[in-house]
Amino acid sequence: MTLNARLIAVLAVSTLVGALHAQESAHTLLSEAEMDGGIPAGAWQGNWRVVREDPRVHTRGGAELARLHVIHDAGAPTAVVQWVTGPAVCEDPLAGPCEWVGARGEAEAAAVADTGLYVLMPVSADASAPLLLHLSAPVDGARGVATDGHLHYSLVVEREAD
Repeated sequence: MTLNARLIAVLAVSTLVGALHAQESAHTLLSEAEMDGGIPAGAWQGNWRVVREDPRVHTRGGAELARLHVIHDAGAPTAVVQWVTGPAVCEDPLAGPCEWVGARGEAEAAAVADTGLYVLMPVSADASAPLLLHLSAPVDGARGVATDGHLHYSLVVEREAD
């Protein structure tokens, strides 16, 4: 089984587990237990900037692969991740913007594991080949990768002020 197939299998299981957790209110994005103060925020909770490490890119804006807004309860095996892609999502970051720039979506059951956060991002019209984002730890400077089986990008994650 390839690495991508294993990661997709992990995400599929986490999706099922995520379905068992309380759903958030559409107005507050908080579950009933959170509104009662019963569930603290998880380690991934917050806003994140995902930066591609590519020696050809010399600006912060050009290196931005994605911005993430993560909703994560402490101890939960899944998180809700709202995402939007930046210019570094393109295969050649020095060429003109590709069709993936500005893609946005929401992963309702991104996998949270000891090995990090795993998010499937269907950035293209071909839903069968989503971009798999793996971030190793919920800290500034943590490493990550983005891959779709063809592309493979090295990443660094930065926590943004909420």
